[in-house]
Amino acid sequence: MISSWRIEGHAIVSVDDCIAGVDGTTPAGLHNDADWARFQAALDAAAVIALGRRAHEANPNPKGRNRLVLSSSASGVERRTDGWWWNPAEVSLADALAESAPRGGIVAVPGGRLVFDYFLGAGFDAFHLARHRRVSISGGVPIFSAVGAGKNAEAILAGHGLVAGPVEILDDEADVALTVWRRPGALDRPRNSGDSRTMSDPIAPADVFRTIPFFAEVLDDAEVDMLAAHAHFTRFPAGARPIEEGAPGSAMFVIASGEAVVSVRDEGGDEEIARLGKGDIVGEMSLLTGARRSATVTAATPLEMIEVSKMALAHVLGHSPGLVDRFAALLDRRQKELDRLAGGSAWGMLRLGKAEMAATIRDFYQRTR
Repeated sequence: MISSWRIEGHAIVSVDDCIAGVDGTTPAGLHNDADWARFQAALDAAAVIALGRRAHEANPNPKGRNRLVLSSSASGVERRTDGWWWNPAEVSLADALAESAPRGGIVAVPGGRLVFDYFLGAGFDAFHLARHRRVSISGGVPIFSAVGAGKNAEAILAGHGLVAGPVEILDDEADVALTVWRRPGALDRPRNSGDSRTMSDPIAPADVFRTIPFFAEVLDDAEVDMLAAHAHFTRFPAGARPIEEGAPGSAMFVIASGEAVVSVRDEGGDEEIARLGKGDIVGEMSLLTGARRSATVTAATPLEMIEVSKMALAHVLGHSPGLVDRFAALLDRRQKELDRLAGGSAWGMLRLGKAEMAATIRDFYQRTR
């Protein structure tokens, strides 16, 4: 809710709205690989990560991500060897962000509880709430201090002006679901202070989708608009990896600006096999079938991308089930094109005929709740 920055919370909670056990640490049972992969990609996309001192000290930072540590031990805003340290009692949030992320961007907030409480008051623009629906933590640490007395995490987010998006199943077997809560009117990209475009000049996903054969050849105008209404903009800094080979995935990305490198692992390390730019798409097989990522995508420059999740496409398929066969035919053609480019082996892609592809897509989307 600050013009140059977009504040986004991230948490996975138990059935009873806990983020940690009695000892303050996250129990192994609450961890989920699909949620973790999505969370790490979100951290890669952030301009700064705001977290509490205990979370900072308990979680190493091998990627050297930009951190803003909330702590009463800090004197105003301090630049230390391990990141920025900030005392909210002495310096405003806007001033702390102006120091730690002067160009604006996404502020990722992974907690803990008191940090979540602070940003509830400051105002989240979005909150990514994953729930492990088979795990309970008796006497654990709740996500928000206000949890209890008939209030769960969802009620608290709603009470602070956020609106729930559709439920996305991240892991059907483990029963882990994700809901992204968003503040109405806060769906545009954050402004970068070095960018002449402003918050009133957002990227329009529908306009982008109409220029891309993957969508334009399958969807009519109304279906494009429906898909665009549930897509969202995201940004990745140079070096970030929005897609990791072998990781689970159920979303695709459209590159709106910037350049990305596609690579696959071999015995000698990572081998670059393609470079992508504006208008290119990545992750379509995972979006339609839930297949694991067949290659790694790394931002060669800062990337602006539009993310299309499984739940976004599920809205469209729910209205037009016949689109499954058209997407299957398109994937079949695309797979053959990639085979030709890759000399007969397109990055370990899932290899199915059109009928089997259509059946796989239908099965994957029947698991959407």
